[in-house]
Amino acid sequence: MKNKARFGSKRQAVAHGPRGQRLVNPPILTPDTAALLTQALAFHQAGLLVEAEGLYRKLLLVCPKHFDSLHMLGVIDYQRGDHASALRRIDHALNVDPRSASAHNNRGVVLVELGRLADAVASYDKAIAFAPGYIDAVVNRGNALKELERFEEALASYDRAISLNPSNADAFNKRGNVLIELRRFDEAIASYERAIALRPAFQSRPSACGAPPVRRSVSKLRSGNCAQARLCRSLQ
Repeated sequence: MKNKARFGSKRQAVAHGPRGQRLVNPPILTPDTAALLTQALAFHQAGLLVEAEGLYRKLLLVCPKHFDSLHMLGVIDYQRGDHASALRRIDHALNVDPRSASAHNNRGVVLVELGRLADAVASYDKAIAFAPGYIDAVVNRGNALKELERFEEALASYDRAISLNPSNADAFNKRGNVLIELRRFDEAIASYERAIALRPAFQSRPSACGAPPVRRSVSKLRSGNCAQARLCRSLQ
C-alpha cells in the first residue's frame, strides 16, 4: 500500500488547510484584503473549501501574484482530487516564490499522486534545501524512495527525520518497514518497538492481518516469519 505523504506546511494534516504559510516579499494589502486572507485561511483550515476558494480568487483579482492564494488554490485542487490542476497552480505559486519549502513539499505530494515518484523526490529535495529541518518533507522523501525501492536512501531519510525529532513515532515505524526490505530484522524489531513506546496506539490499531500491525510484525519477526511480517506492514 502506498505510504501516505504529509501535505501542507506542517499533508500538514493531509491538506486539512494551510498552516503557517509564509509570504516572501508579500504584496501590500489593505486592511480589507488582509482580512480576506485571514478569513480565507480560516475557512480552509475548517474544511470549507468553496468559501475559501472564493476568497482566494477575490484576492487574486486585487493581486494576481499573491503567493498564498495561488498556493492554497493548488491545495484545494489536491483535496478535490484534481492533481493535474493542483500541480499547475503550485507551479504558478513557485514562479512567485521559488524558495517556498512548503510549496515544494506540496508539489512532491501531488507528483506522487500523479505517479511521478522520481520527480517527487526532486521536489522534496528542494524543500529540504530551503528548510533543512522540515521533517515532513524528509519523511515524504523517504516514502517516495521506498516506493521506488531505493531502500538504503529511504532509510537515510527516516534516520534524518529521527535525528531532527527523536520522538517521531511515524519515522520509527516507517524505518522498520524499510529495514524489513533490507532484511535487517533485529533493527526492524527495535524500530517497531520504539514506535510503540512513543505511540502506544500502534499496538492496538487494527489491520487486515487480524492483529495490531506493528505488534504483529514484531511477533512475526521474532518467530522468523519474515514474509508474514512484510505482509502485515504492507497492509497497514
